[in-house]
Amino acid sequence: MRIKFDYHLEIEGTRNLTFGIFDVPPYKVNDEYLLRLAYTRFQEIKRQFGYRDTIIEKVIYNGEKDFAEELRRIESLPIDELMDYLQ
Repeated sequence: MRIKFDYHLEIEGTRNLTFGIFDVPPYKVNDEYLLRLAYTRFQEIKRQFGYRDTIIEKVIYNGEKDFAEELRRIESLPIDELMDYLQ
C-alpha cells in the first residue's frame, strides 16, 4: 500500500509544502505506525533545512487525516520518553 504525507510547515517565517511517500504493507497500517513514519520523515525534513525553527501547521495523510497535533505532541516529548515511543 502506498501512502503519502503532505507536510505544511512554516520554516523561519516561510511557508513550505513538502511530502513523503512510503510503501507500507497493509497489515501495518494503523495510526501509531503512521505517526512514527510521519515523525521520521519530519526529522528528515528538519535535517534538510538545517534544523531551522519549524512550525508544524498540518500533516495530512493520504489527503484525509491530519496528524499535526499528534506530531507536535511527540516533538515536545522529553528525549527519554521520545526514545521509548520510537521503539
